[in-house]
Amino acid sequence: MPPTSDPTLAAVFRRTLAMYYPAVPDLGSAPGTNLNGWDWGPGIAIYALQKSFPYVDANLQQAFFEFFRGWFAQFLDKNPPTPAINGAILLNVLWLAVHDPAMPLSAEERAFYQEYCLERVGYYRQNALKLPSEVFAHTVATGSPASKSQVWADNLFMLVLLLAQVAVTEDDRALFGQMADQLQLHYRFLSDPATGLLYHGWQASPGDPAGSHLNGALWGRGNGWAALGTAALLELCQAPGFGNFKKRLERASLLHFEALRVHQRPDGRWNTLLDRPGSYPETSATAAISAAFLKGARLGWLSAAFGEAGQKGLAAVQASISESGEVQGVSGSTPLLDNLADYEAVPHDRTYTWGQGLGLLALVEGLAE
Repeated sequence: MPPTSDPTLAAVFRRTLAMYYPAVPDLGSAPGTNLNGWDWGPGIAIYALQKSFPYVDANLQQAFFEFFRGWFAQFLDKNPPTPAINGAILLNVLWLAVHDPAMPLSAEERAFYQEYCLERVGYYRQNALKLPSEVFAHTVATGSPASKSQVWADNLFMLVLLLAQVAVTEDDRALFGQMADQLQLHYRFLSDPATGLLYHGWQASPGDPAGSHLNGALWGRGNGWAALGTAALLELCQAPGFGNFKKRLERASLLHFEALRVHQRPDGRWNTLLDRPGSYPETSATAAISAAFLKGARLGWLSAAFGEAGQKGLAAVQASISESGEVQGVSGSTPLLDNLADYEAVPHDRTYTWGQGLGLLALVEGLAE
């Protein structure tokens, strides 16, 4: 086993793979819960498996490689590309695999996936729906009309990170600069000036340039998506030639990170509504924010206090993992809801791929050097 192998990570890794069998698992009808389809639900789990396979033993690695080949052979999106953002995370999985020599892919497989990704990335660059400010609208696979005039924090992890990763691999500074612009725009539209936290979403309003934050929810996992996406973008700035973007990203996001640290509970967790102490503590938000803190402290652009907060959050995540590797206390699929009470009523008593995936990413950051 690798020197950094961790039994908890291995258990979560194994349980996450097991969620995809039998072939048509029934996790419900909510968006993201169909594991056998091109969507963000399976995407975040497979992304996390891709990131964490170096930390498990050879048998689990082989199981992942076999799963990877089988899943993409069966469920690769063969439809014409669309501007929907929520499945873009799966392109990031493929892009990382193509450029990872540890992945046992043939030259033909690498060439096919590379061409596939570049075609889809090109489509996003030309056709991803933007609002007049040039910020990405959160278009979804279901075609919801409302999403075409909304901005969600999720975009930073689902699409902006993909395009930034491609920009670094292809040495495309102009594309990376556009993604830095997107991060700044998302923080501009979503930041709450009173707390520094991010709203779940922003809605364009005809005749009102200020728009609306709808329900006013400062939703935990949404803030986690943004924090972890930002941390990953800052990590990409370490690539030669991309360090000049670092200050822009730090300036846009530092107040958010500070606000997140202030709103951490004494037990290390974060609530599903960050500013409402009565709302339940939520594990996927805790995992995402902890992973972002740990990454930032490890790379030196966050202080040691964030590293300590990240370790405290990681301990809370570890305490929420069952012996069989289920990341517990994870809220279900959460669109923009009508009111705050609806967020507090979202069930958090099942196992979801996004909880497994974010749990894995937090565990990996706890092991990274």
